[in-house]
Amino acid sequence: MLYHITQVHTPENCPVGDGGSNSLFDPNVDGVRLIGRYGANSEHTLFLVVETDDWQALQKFLGQSPWDHEPLLDELVRQVGTGLGEPCAGVPPIEPDTTE
Repeated sequence: MLYHITQVHTPENCPVGDGGSNSLFDPNVDGVRLIGRYGANSEHTLFLVVETDDWQALQKFLGQSPWDHEPLLDELVRQVGTGLGEPCAGVPPIEPDTTE
């Protein structure tokens, strides 16, 4: 299966001085073939085309590079709060369905 991946970062989090945009993914993951890599560098955007049938390998391809996940968590919390119509301090737990 082919995937088109768009990675965007802020100028403040730009990896240019820390390995560049190649540090945002791991091309050596087994089971993922990097077909194309394109950058809109002034826009801090990277486009990747990869081929894999293994979603876990794809996750490793994208997830093994070091990155600051806190801004993403903050944004997820904000979006959940907005969706619920109220600010929240964290992602609300989802209770398992105990009905049979």
